[in-house]
Amino acid sequence: MLQVFYNSTLLELPVWSLQTAEPVAELLAPIIDPDKMRIEAFYVRDVDRREKILTRGVIREVGVKGIVINTEDDLSDLVDLPKLLPLAEADWSPIGRKVLTKKQELLGEVVDYTVAGDDLFVYQLDVEAPRKLLKRPKHPTFLINRSQIIEYDNERFIVRGSEELAIEERIDFSEFYNPFRSSLLDSTSPFNALRCRPLRCSFMVCQIPFTPLLRDLLALHPNRKVEGGF
Repeated sequence: MLQVFYNSTLLELPVWSLQTAEPVAELLAPIIDPDKMRIEAFYVRDVDRREKILTRGVIREVGVKGIVINTEDDLSDLVDLPKLLPLAEADWSPIGRKVLTKKQELLGEVVDYTVAGDDLFVYQLDVEAPRKLLKRPKHPTFLINRSQIIEYDNERFIVRGSEELAIEERIDFSEFYNPFRSSLLDSTSPFNALRCRPLRCSFMVCQIPFTPLLRDLLALHPNRKVEGGF
């Protein structure tokens, strides 16, 4: 089951140690390979407020509750990762780039993007259309799948013509329940209603229940109790 995350949402997730069942870092920003359009690492800040690097290779799992690594020793210093230095210096991001069709029709500007949780590829562009082109003012942004991108450079994305695009509406995750920010036992929490039901969206299936690795991680925490739902 494919899980995708908006970049803006992903950067709010904590980094958890499987060894200690405690958060060991917070995400700051991604380091993206522009040729592959894939996140290769993250800048993170550890519990001592030091800036570290979390590489894609040490990530055990990305889920709606956080990113799991084995131990805080998996965090590195950038100077120890010479192959990553060029990507860090390039500081590439899809955000802020124009989106045009092959006929140079302006569709909008990238304001966010989604990332596939299993491999960290940029999955979709979240595009905000110019006001004069908006057909539905209540939905100013739309999603374009990476398969619809023809080419791109440092300033723009060229995508299929507007008549060929399969445009998806942005999904609002603002009401998704985050058990790391409030009590899991809160009877009023929407998590109780969603815990055992997959949420099907127009462009993905987002699994609300715990994944096995995150379930085991929470089970290791002596002060955290979770009732059923696995």
